[in-house]
Amino acid sequence: TVPGYAWASHPAVLMWKGYEEALGSYGLAMCDEWLGRGFGDTCAATIRADLANAGVSRLRDFETLRADGLLPPWLADEEVQRSHRSALVRKDPAHYAAVFPDVPPDLPYVWPVRSEAVLERERRQAEAARRREERAREKARRVRSAAGRKAWETRRSRRAAPSD
Repeated sequence: TVPGYAWASHPAVLMWKGYEEALGSYGLAMCDEWLGRGFGDTCAATIRADLANAGVSRLRDFETLRADGLLPPWLADEEVQRSHRSALVRKDPAHYAAVFPDVPPDLPYVWPVRSEAVLERERRQAEAARRREERAREKARRVRSAAGRKAWETRRSRRAAPSD
């Protein structure tokens, strides 16, 4: 990631951290496809410059990266892929619904990594949920105790009452 980059903690950035060469290879493959479809390229030079700044001087192709075990593990995660396909269907249904006909448009994103801030928020939420459950159990225990006392008082008063 680029120092000071505003999106540095976004999951899309974090998921590629450590896999810059794979991302660059993917980006340049997209540029080649774009050119092959007759459009002009405006990205390849920037991708190469960013890779050079990240210390990547030589790019290997996808198959070489796969053979060398240098692709991110989530790349084959169907849940991640399906959630991102769903986002494409949601954003441009006229185009992507036909490309991914078996993918609904309402799946939430699945990210293979989360920022420390998100992890901390999730920990706080889990702790708050645990405390709520604990309070609910304590309240239920008190209700049972109150009901038990009332039942005992009723039994005791019936025993003490004169029989007819």
